[in-house]
Amino acid sequence: MKTVDKNVSFMLKQTFIFDCLIGVIAGVSLEFFVRGSGVFIVTGVVTAYANFIINSIIGHLAFNKLSGLSALIYVTSYFIRIILTALIGFVIFTYNKYGTLEYILGYTLHFMSLAIYSFRIKNE
Repeated sequence: MKTVDKNVSFMLKQTFIFDCLIGVIAGVSLEFFVRGSGVFIVTGVVTAYANFIINSIIGHLAFNKLSGLSALIYVTSYFIRIILTALIGFVIFTYNKYGTLEYILGYTLHFMSLAIYSFRIKNE
């Protein structure tokens, strides 16, 4: 069963590469300045990318396979993903309150990967 089309699959692969590079560079760089912070940045990037993959797969299924229930499925998925992302942030906060900022930074760095992908596609 095909879960996503060829263009979306290419986008997911490219953003994975950019996320890995950005996550490792940011994680290692910040680890030199603040001991123990790199893991929170990488966790944020991984969470954002996982959220991105789940969104792509659910979006494809909802709009192509289950079109009658697409709005319900997509909105329900949206709220579940928000709750899970916030729950991870809460667990990090209970462990290390400053780790939450690093987690949010890592999560936000995923958008840099999307921007790089967009600029790269635009120039092709």
